[in-house]
This record gives sequence, C-alpha cells and structure tokens, in this order.
Amino acid sequence: MALHLRSIPNTKEWDGFVFSNDGERLLTPFKQHSFSASELLKLFYDKQFHRIDRTQNRKLNEQVDSLRNNMEADAIREETDVMIGTLTKLKDSPIVAPKGVFSKKCR
Repeated sequence: MALHLRSIPNTKEWDGFVFSNDGERLLTPFKQHSFSASELLKLFYDKQFHRIDRTQNRKLNEQVDSLRNNMEADAIREETDVMIGTLTKLKDSPIVAPKGVFSKKCR
C-alpha cells in the first residue's frame, strides 16, 4: 500500500483529510483548499518568520518604551542643548566667518 494512503492519522482532527490519488496534494474537507508539499512548507516557513517578527517587534517596542522614559528624554534634551551650544559657537568662529574674521566685535 502506498505511503500517502496510510499516512493520515485516524483521528477526529484529521477527519475529511485525504491525499489525492497521485499523492501530490493534501485534500482538506473544505472546498477549494488543498495543498502541495511546497505549499505546506511555505505555510510552515511563514509561521516561523511570523513568530520571529513578533519577537523582534516586542523587543523594538520595549526599546521605544525605554526611550519614552522621562529620564531618557531629559538626557536627550540635555545632549541636544550641548550640541546647539557647540554649533552656535562654531557659527561665530573665524573658521566659518567671512574673510577669516569674527562676525561680531569682541570687547
């Protein structure tokens, strides 16, 4: 007897599932739902990748939540203020001033 004819368990969950006569497709009890081996493998991979995506999404959400933490936000604001101060000093330096002199007079 061919393997595909005896490979489906005789349980309630598998009632109505059979293999096609050529053994190429798994036929389901639902209209127009049958699967080849490659289609079943694709479903398996899709499920695995979906699980990985869910795990990565959860980790990214945790990272975003930590960024939303008030202490983290205050640290980012403080660092931004330092960068703005540095850029302001650079703007007024002779390196970027026209003709290599200060834009503003110093007294």
